[in-house]
Amino acid sequence: MKQTCLILLWTFYCLIPQQTNAQSREIDRLTQKLQAVKADSQKVTLLNKLSYAFYGVDVKQERAYAEQALELAQKIGYKKGEASAYKNIGVTYISQANYTKALEYYFKALKIVESTQDRKSIAWIFNDIGMVYYEQAEYSQALKYFFKGLTLARELNHAPKIALISASITEVYYAQKDYDNALIYSQKALEISSKNDNKFIKYFSMGYVGLIYGKKHEYDKAIALLKKTLAGFEMIGKQYYKAYFSVRFGNIYLQQGNAILAEKYLKQGVATAKKIKSDRDVVEGLRGLYQLYKAQGNSRKALMFHEQFILWKDSIFNQQKVKEIANLQATYEVDKKHQENELLRKDKEIQDKKLKASKATQQTQFYFLIAVSGASIFTLVFAFILFGYYRSKKKANALLTSLNGELRLQKDEISVQNEELYQQQEEILAQQEAIEVKNKELGKKNELIFQSLKVAKNIQTATFPSKERVSRFLSEYFVIYRPKDIVSGDFYWIEQVEGKRFVVAVDCTGHGVPGAFMSMVANTLLDNIIKVNKVFNPSEILDRLHTNITNGLKQEQTGNNSGMDVAICVIEDASSDNDICLSFAGAKRPLFYVSVNKKHTLNTLEGTRRSIGGYQNENIVFETQQLTLPSGSMFYIGSDGLADQNNKARKKFGNRYLKQILAEVAFLELPQQKSHIEQMLDNHMEDCEQRDDILLVGVQI
Repeated sequence: MKQTCLILLWTFYCLIPQQTNAQSREIDRLTQKLQAVKADSQKVTLLNKLSYAFYGVDVKQERAYAEQALELAQKIGYKKGEASAYKNIGVTYISQANYTKALEYYFKALKIVESTQDRKSIAWIFNDIGMVYYEQAEYSQALKYFFKGLTLARELNHAPKIALISASITEVYYAQKDYDNALIYSQKALEISSKNDNKFIKYFSMGYVGLIYGKKHEYDKAIALLKKTLAGFEMIGKQYYKAYFSVRFGNIYLQQGNAILAEKYLKQGVATAKKIKSDRDVVEGLRGLYQLYKAQGNSRKALMFHEQFILWKDSIFNQQKVKEIANLQATYEVDKKHQENELLRKDKEIQDKKLKASKATQQTQFYFLIAVSGASIFTLVFAFILFGYYRSKKKANALLTSLNGELRLQKDEISVQNEELYQQQEEILAQQEAIEVKNKELGKKNELIFQSLKVAKNIQTATFPSKERVSRFLSEYFVIYRPKDIVSGDFYWIEQVEGKRFVVAVDCTGHGVPGAFMSMVANTLLDNIIKVNKVFNPSEILDRLHTNITNGLKQEQTGNNSGMDVAICVIEDASSDNDICLSFAGAKRPLFYVSVNKKHTLNTLEGTRRSIGGYQNENIVFETQQLTLPSGSMFYIGSDGLADQNNKARKKFGNRYLKQILAEVAFLELPQQKSHIEQMLDNHMEDCEQRDDILLVGVQI
């Protein structure tokens, strides 16, 4: 839906590419106002507004006003106006399908707003750049900039921006046929726009939700939403979108096999699209009518609509070619002008050289006369100089004899110094050889250490619960596990003992080898406490774990303060067939959960503000919290590594953002949940080094 992208790029509502009375009045008003202002920032703002007013009316005027705004803004140093002018020029190039030039001006605008730290403008330009990449079907780049814009909009808590960018992301996922993610973001845009009464984004998102349900063959939901969408766009007078969704509505009826309603909506969409000159929707509607009559065996009508489909499709192709030729013509005119300027410059250089040569000849004649006059004087002076030179030469010879003696002495000293330098060079070479030997030894030791760590990683991994065993008593779960180094201080422990299912996430002090040692100790202790001693109460498990760590590591005697943060969940079936009992206790780690009865609402059970091991305030006791959830609900536990991960600006991922993402994905398939969370984490990190071990366990009960 690329024409829609161009419209969403600049406004929340549809701008049909033809001059309206309202646009004409706005242009007249701004033109009159422009004549009354002086050359300052206010004039730059008016020029940019005039450029914007000519959008979809006259691209030459649109660019001319933007270039005037740019020239004046640069002259007076008005950065905000300069950035707006670059954006407006970029839009004119989009209108001409010159996306390379459009991106060039958008990135110039982005550089300015980043230097001024105008976060609202940065978010908009990220969205604009994403739209240009979407136009070129570069979907990964489009998503990259959309998510950057969405992150900023969320930080600014700017609901209209969040809704608009979510709608843009919907289009990319829809184009990629990733209907699950498209549904998430279209529903998000619909939810926000409904609260803010933004009718355009509301009906736009509602229409997309309907189209996605159609792709999923959930026709009842799709038809109900699309009827509301068409009524909404009819009410607010957006004929372009009425045409677009009427055609797609007809195609859904065609998929369903309802020929009568398919014909009705396809013809309605084609008629509206022809009226407003939306050629792409005409082509899509004619294609649907051809397929409809072909399926009915009505060869006469099928042939008629197929011929119309081909004619309109060729027309669009020809329009695109005309636009490309116009771009080439514009490029040719620029090159031609450049060549003419170059010829004028070279001609001027030739004239300048001739003038310089003439002046040089006159100067030569003048200097010749001076030289002849001065030659006589020079001869007399030279005679006196020769006499003086003869006398000074005798003195110089005596001085040279003395200097030669001094030079011989200096030569002897230099020879001695050279010998000393040679000896020092020999010593340096010997030291260099010794360093190379040490480096080789260190390389071998490093290789041995690396091999040892690889073996340690295999041993640590072997202690984790196997998927085959866990799948016998826990059917739906995922684990995001990313060690900072080869081995990790984070680990998870999943077991079933006497019908009770235990899910434990542990974040040990440190990472790498020290953290891994602590994780092995904790793993062994959990086996002993739960499987051998049959301790099933989560808070009592934490108490036993603290006592064993403190005593086992002799922390009171050694002063060793190593420990861990832990989240423990015990899952049991409730009396009702559809309910599950969940017991939870945490040592500085929370539990997040989403009930199947309240989708997209994330709740939190906070852990006790006390760690395991080391010196702790004994007055703070661990508490077990009980929770009953319907079957199909989700819960999540893990370490603090994911929330603490920073980006290039040293901004953390944060628990708030993590909870927002978990609420959005909680009822996707679990592999999709994991993939989406990891994608958002990677987008945030942007190639930054991982600062801690990362662990997140998600379980559907």
